[in-house]
Amino acid sequence: MELVVRCKNHPEVTEGCVRCARCGDWFCPDCRVELGGRPYCAECKVEYVRGLQAGVPAGKRIIRAGELDVAGLALAYRQLVLWFGAQLVLSLAWLGLEPVAEGGAGAILAFGVSLGLLATAFALAYYAYRTATALGSKSGVLWAIAMLVPCVNMITLLVLSSKATQACRANGIPVGFFGPKVDAASGDKPGLDAGGG
Repeated sequence: MELVVRCKNHPEVTEGCVRCARCGDWFCPDCRVELGGRPYCAECKVEYVRGLQAGVPAGKRIIRAGELDVAGLALAYRQLVLWFGAQLVLSLAWLGLEPVAEGGAGAILAFGVSLGLLATAFALAYYAYRTATALGSKSGVLWAIAMLVPCVNMITLLVLSSKATQACRANGIPVGFFGPKVDAASGDKPGLDAGGG
């Protein structure tokens, strides 16, 4: 039995069909272009060019659409960045409370900040897991555990942040100071942010 492939856009065309290097669908010569020596359909060509404009080197592999949960990545990565910011604020608060933590109200406040720091540590581990799995990593649990280890967590955050930023930009999601820009008004779909970022 011979395998017959058909163009996704022109099912009647079976000659000269080639798989798109990004999405894996079959396309005829009229529906594809060669970029960097690899075939791309019209939709994936746009994503490839966006990736180049975002600084993804031409030799780097663009993640296939089936391997990357773009919306999940944007949401998880933004939460990771925001929880890291919360941890920084609470750490500074802890340093400011240390001299006054011996009194009644100071001790209660210090206890509250300690609980907040503990919550941020576990939130960071959770969102590191979510970000890593959205990137297609099979070792999301290891990324989460690494976020709980002092000093290792900073390196882990930098590596994970770099990978997530690159993937978001390659898929047309702008990344700012507060992580990927997510539009809360449209059901948390990636897009433009209502607030600064």
